[in-house]
Amino acid sequence: MKFARPVIVASVLLLGACGVGEREVTPGPIVSTVKHDVSTMWSITIPELTFRDSGRREVFDPIVEALNGSLVREAEDFKRGAREMLSCLEQPPEGGCDAFSPYPNPRLVRYLAANSVEHGGLVVVRFTGYDDYLGNHPAITSYSRAFDSSTGAEVRLSDVLSADDLRRISPVVSRAIVEKIGMTFTDEDWLAEGLADYDSYATWWPDRTGLHVVFADYAVAAHAAGTPEILVPWTAFDPADARRLGAGV
Repeated sequence: MKFARPVIVASVLLLGACGVGEREVTPGPIVSTVKHDVSTMWSITIPELTFRDSGRREVFDPIVEALNGSLVREAEDFKRGAREMLSCLEQPPEGGCDAFSPYPNPRLVRYLAANSVEHGGLVVVRFTGYDDYLGNHPAITSYSRAFDSSTGAEVRLSDVLSADDLRRISPVVSRAIVEKIGMTFTDEDWLAEGLADYDSYATWWPDRTGLHVVFADYAVAAHAAGTPEILVPWTAFDPADARRLGAGV
């Protein structure tokens, strides 16, 4: 893949690009530069991660290398899809292509930003962005990867919160979502189903105030509601779960 020379972007700028609150969070040791790949068919912006804490580099360098490899492979998949879609558009109407663009000479866009935070024994790398296909509404991307700050072992939300724990906090979470987006683009069944599914909690990270969550597109509401971000205060958790996630740190 031929990328332009990386442009170094300060971590604080990437935090803003990710659209998440940072007042209570200590920036993490994984920082990002930005790589651009632009052609007549696509415009791709993806992060390239590096680990800046020399004392833990032996543990985290392989993790960062794997994350970067995954980002590059996903970009290559996006380019293959762009070629196929744009080739489809060149077919005559009777060719059976179901792709459509309201714009002449369309260019597909992928934008992804990244940053990390560290709290309560976890290093969390957060990714956010979008894929824009042929002028239709963009597909929103939001996900995180969490790692033990000492061992580098990956930590999933299901490792720290059981299904019963999710049920315990769901009334607080549901109220927070409704306060943010209302009920126009969701309903009680949609919320209940989404809050019971670990995949709905696309991006999560702890800080001293509680657990921040950004929900996946369509997980708890329609696309028009976006990807709601809420804070679940530590008081909503079982005390043991709260301590395990970093409450009081």
